[in-house]
Amino acid sequence: MTLTSQVIVADEIDRRGDFIEMSIGLPWFRSLRMSHIIGLTASADQGPASPIEMLINGNWHNVAALGQLTDLEWYPQDRQTIRFVEPRQQFELYLSFELLMPNLFMGPQHPVVITTSAKQAVAVAS
Repeated sequence: MTLTSQVIVADEIDRRGDFIEMSIGLPWFRSLRMSHIIGLTASADQGPASPIEMLINGNWHNVAALGQLTDLEWYPQDRQTIRFVEPRQQFELYLSFELLMPNLFMGPQHPVVITTSAKQAVAVAS
């Protein structure tokens, strides 16, 4: 399984009103607290990053607020639903994650942050 196929599943991308909704997988081999997802961006055709919201416990949360969710874990086998605004039906999707590794340190008080990305051409049914 490639990293992209772990993160993006093309048939799990839909349009809901103005939003693209899709499920994403954690690009890591172990669980992380939601608060350790310090960066998650989506862009189409290498354009500017779109604000992303994630569906957690039935409510949409801006990904910038994930740092407050210190009690919730994201397990690799659990896919999360995100949404962002994108008017086009066909585009190259680029997702980027910044994951804080809580038990890996580059130096005192400097945990490792791993940046990972995945991209895939998608066509969204209207």
